[in-house]
Amino acid sequence: MLPLASEYLSAALPTLAEYLAAGIASQSVAIRGIEEMCNWACWSRKKQPIQEWMRSVLDRRANIGYARRSIPLPPALIFDSDVGLLRVVHRKLTDPTSELWMESRLTSDLRLLYGIRNTVVHRGERILSRRMAAYLGRMGLEVLFAVMEARMAKTLPRRLTRQRN
Repeated sequence: MLPLASEYLSAALPTLAEYLAAGIASQSVAIRGIEEMCNWACWSRKKQPIQEWMRSVLDRRANIGYARRSIPLPPALIFDSDVGLLRVVHRKLTDPTSELWMESRLTSDLRLLYGIRNTVVHRGERILSRRMAAYLGRMGLEVLFAVMEARMAKTLPRRLTRQRN
């Protein structure tokens, strides 16, 4: 299950980084509409790759770094120097051996899902609340669909090239 967890994270994290960056840009626009002043640096897909933007805004010395941007204060949930979402995602994207808790958590959830599935199939009885079962089912489907999509993105161009030759 660990290879599946790692494969999922490598497929999902770039999308998560773009989602966070787009959310920051949307929040910046909304704040400007209310307070008229927001100096947060926003990402533009056309201007730079997401990892380059992340590196810039997380660098305390950079002109666009969030340590220097303070109107209004950037949310700690996103930019905290130790556990901010953007920083954690950036660390994992730049160094796959960091943030090992991600693989551990995902692998544990997948093992739990597999164990529950086996118990239900073999005994025919529910062992979790509907809410927990729904969470694990959604998580399992998300992992499988994201991995399938990433695998197709890798193999589809090769298949098309072979068919043309």
